[in-house]
Amino acid sequence: FLARQPSSPGGHETRGDLLLAAGRASDAAAAFERVTALVPRWARGWQRLGSARLADDDLDGAAQALEHAAVLGLEDVELFAALAEIHARRGDVARQVDARRRAVDLLLVDLPGSEAREPRSAPALRRRLITPPDARPPYPQIAPQILWLQLTGSLSLDPATKLDIAQALAARALSVPRVLRLARLLDREAEGWRRALGPHAAAFQARIADAGTDPGNPESLLALRTHEPTDAALLLFVAGILRDATRWQLELLEAAYDSDPADSAAAVVDALGRLIADRVDSHDDDARSVLLGARRLAERILAERPSWTAHQHAGLAVRRLASLSSGAERARHLTAARDHYAAAAAMSGDETGAAAAVVHHSWGLVLDDLADLAEDAERAQLLHEACERYRAALVRRHDHDEALYSWDIALSKLAEVADHLPDDASDLEAARSAFADARASAGA
Repeated sequence: FLARQPSSPGGHETRGDLLLAAGRASDAAAAFERVTALVPRWARGWQRLGSARLADDDLDGAAQALEHAAVLGLEDVELFAALAEIHARRGDVARQVDARRRAVDLLLVDLPGSEAREPRSAPALRRRLITPPDARPPYPQIAPQILWLQLTGSLSLDPATKLDIAQALAARALSVPRVLRLARLLDREAEGWRRALGPHAAAFQARIADAGTDPGNPESLLALRTHEPTDAALLLFVAGILRDATRWQLELLEAAYDSDPADSAAAVVDALGRLIADRVDSHDDDARSVLLGARRLAERILAERPSWTAHQHAGLAVRRLASLSSGAERARHLTAARDHYAAAAAMSGDETGAAAAVVHHSWGLVLDDLADLAEDAERAQLLHEACERYRAALVRRHDHDEALYSWDIALSKLAEVADHLPDDASDLEAARSAFADARASAGA
């Protein structure tokens, strides 16, 4: 069909659906990219593209497509649930909360406010939902105890909204399909928090449920601390919902790590990466001290529980410090960043995907920056090594456009000092040939 009608959006959409169902997410994304090129104003096409990219672990590309669908006016439960999953995997607590709340709002868009119904206390609603007088749960298709715990322990919904939903459930005001979708959203939320906050997320949610605390109030949340390992999830969450309070966030992340170093390290590293990324373009007076603090925490974790993601985030912090420095200090920071990215690449090995590609691309950028500080012979060697890093990034993700662009720029610089390479003509020609192959593979 597509051979006869290559410009059919429906044909490419169907092909994308079939490829996605077959587990070929990358090919499905390419099909949906064709759909969005043919009908750029069709929001559902962008949503399909986002779903395919998410299945392919391209978090940045998925977020870009899904957010564009929202900009085009698509109001869809699954769109915001998918965005929430992306934010969970990125360790972005605040945006995860926003997306999950939006998904529930859309599902229950016509749910009356609590003032429209007979007010009931939480204990009374719990009794009615879990142990109704006639011994029949309002919705026999679901486990009411689990639904109640997930609802009251939600970190995305405020207490008033939870009460509204509980009253609607107890009054059987929601259809069975809608309740089943709500149960799935709450289940996905619980899984998202396990991913973002570590193994103590469930214990933290249970505290919220027992205390009826507003998860949007940092002070009330911190009052729930018990000074036990389970505090790690609470502290990670509070650090995540804070906005424009980076020093406090750093203190909370360090406290989370101190609460349970063994089980919280991965979640703290992810949160630290998000904090550093959010400060990369900052030029305020606190930027240097925040980045130094982030570097210290990352390197402390590395000394005790090394991981390639911790090396990656430490590298980003030091590279940003280099951009705020000059002279010998800049060179020292760039050298430290190079070492972190080299260690991250060594630990990630042959792993493929967007995250691994970013490590090699970032390593190449640091080498490129070091080349700008070097004399001709060393400059040529560093640029040659940078080209190799960009090539490695594209091996791990063939459509990494930024790596392709960086490689092109580095080749132009390398041509200016190619006579300083050990075998100038063949080395430069080999680099150009490899670049041409990578560009062809990427479809550029």
